[in-house]
Amino acid sequence: MEIKRDIFQELLSHSFENEITLLTGARQVGKTTIMNQLAAHFEKHGQECVSFTLEDKKILSLLNEDPKNLISLIPPLSNERKLVVIIDEIQYLDDPSNFLKLIFDLYKNLIKLMVTGSSAFYIDKKFKDSLAGRKRIFNLMTLSFEEMLRFRGQGKFVAYLNQERFPLLYKSDLEVFLYEYCLYGGYPAVVLAQTADRKKLILKEIAESYIKKDVVDSDLELFDVYLQMMRLLANQTGSLVNFNKISNMLDINVETTRKYLYTMRKSFHLTLIKPFWSNKNKELKRMPKIFYYDNGLRNFFADDFSPIPLRDDRGIIFENFVFRRLLDFYGEENIRFCRTNKKQEIDFIVKTGENLYLAYEVKFKTETVRKNKYNFFKVLHPDINLQFIDKDNVFTLLPTTKTL
Repeated sequence: MEIKRDIFQELLSHSFENEITLLTGARQVGKTTIMNQLAAHFEKHGQECVSFTLEDKKILSLLNEDPKNLISLIPPLSNERKLVVIIDEIQYLDDPSNFLKLIFDLYKNLIKLMVTGSSAFYIDKKFKDSLAGRKRIFNLMTLSFEEMLRFRGQGKFVAYLNQERFPLLYKSDLEVFLYEYCLYGGYPAVVLAQTADRKKLILKEIAESYIKKDVVDSDLELFDVYLQMMRLLANQTGSLVNFNKISNMLDINVETTRKYLYTMRKSFHLTLIKPFWSNKNKELKRMPKIFYYDNGLRNFFADDFSPIPLRDDRGIIFENFVFRRLLDFYGEENIRFCRTNKKQEIDFIVKTGENLYLAYEVKFKTETVRKNKYNFFKVLHPDINLQFIDKDNVFTLLPTTKTL
């Protein structure tokens, strides 16, 4: 049985909405596969649908010449039922925003557009019109931990995750998959690969071939320096980002550092988390912390695939894992961290509702943690509950769904 991503149902539901469905995300996370699954679903249920990719140069040239040439490519339109048109790699158009706007405005009652774009960077760069009121953007990440389990045929574990009690009978088995996910991440091809060598090879290809396309398409120079920066940031995961320090280490100017980091973020490889501060001006001035979206890619650039329990950086890897789970539950905009002027820190503060927050301090193991060390947080934020997360309780403390 073909396994579908969690986002599939959301996309299917949005196919009935009078907006353009725009699916974006990093390369190789499965956008094309999902669109093919949607096309198959529509065909099975009698919904007329056509799909094509703009990697086809003939089609690309035709649509660049005139967006209305789309009508000559597709079956005749009918007032009785919308035709679903799926377009893969929309960013290859010279002016994708103009194309989508024109087709939507002329044919919104006749055509439902569902399109993919390889990264938010291209959408920001080429979408000269915001398409406000005409589109909804869906971001596809690498597989979540739950999705990884299902892809590996271990869906039985998912029902027990994040409940008050996890069956001890399954704990050792689940820990194996936790370590695997922390080591190799959630790119679908990596998850489905049968051997460790194959997983590493796929991650190498993603890093050196597909990321290179991001760099080339972003009009950046110095690909080798770009990769050096990815390696440098891999070893700074969960740490404060100092642009001046990074620039000095790579012997490039700060403007170039910011430009490269912008592309990394917009290509869905890593992100910056802002500090939690009641004064928004101070929040903007303080340095952010960096996290990779996928631990497998992070470990490739850290050049280390040794077993998680034996590693000196296991705490960093586990913190990045917790970040990714919080991201899946709450969305990036609701994740912050706490750092005082005395350099006291709490790893994550998450907005769970209107004026409602939870705080998490992450440790690979908490047995030796002096919890009174974190009393400062209770003084600063008495209304925010602080919880300690480690590898043994991570699946009982975090919620299964958003509460926003």
